[in-house]
Amino acid sequence: MTAITVGQPLATVRDRFLPGDLRDRLLARILERESEFTWAATRRGSSPHRRALELATRHLGPLEEELLWSLCKGIDDGAGGLGIDPAQLATLTVTVTASQAGCYYRPHRDRSAIGPESTRVVSAVAFLHDRPARFRGGELWMHGPASPTASGAAERPVTVIPPVDNRLVLFDSRILHEVRPVTTSDDRFSSSRFSIVAWAS
Repeated sequence: MTAITVGQPLATVRDRFLPGDLRDRLLARILERESEFTWAATRRGSSPHRRALELATRHLGPLEEELLWSLCKGIDDGAGGLGIDPAQLATLTVTVTASQAGCYYRPHRDRSAIGPESTRVVSAVAFLHDRPARFRGGELWMHGPASPTASGAAERPVTVIPPVDNRLVLFDSRILHEVRPVTTSDDRFSSSRFSIVAWAS
């Protein structure tokens, strides 16, 4: 587990997150469920803010339990690196996303001031894709704390985390982050940038 720090712990990164056989079975199951994915697009006022495909984890069948167990263990192992006590985490919400050409998620925080998202403490993203990858972009940009520049304007340092296959990234749900636009080498669903996205509360 590697910690990324910019003044404060921004994220922890763990490669080879899932055992090889589970990673392979999970990706195969995701590809089989292409028709079950639905578009998830959000807007901020009149501006598009997010574009991606989503799949509920119930469509993973018996693999759902194995995935949830792996996520819980990964969060337990990595939360301490963020200064978060995993003992305070009681619930986990998980979804599967597919980012095809033109998909993105503009800067946002996973934890909101009100509503069901207000209890999120740790965010987790596990990347999955065919090897070699047939997409470009889709990096996770982590925005550090704002600091004034010489001109007096606020500036946030950006840490870029590439979407490496079978990589788990954990971060505080209050951190500002974004997913950069994706381009693909062809229109096949299997060329997408897939991710398992989870929020622990």
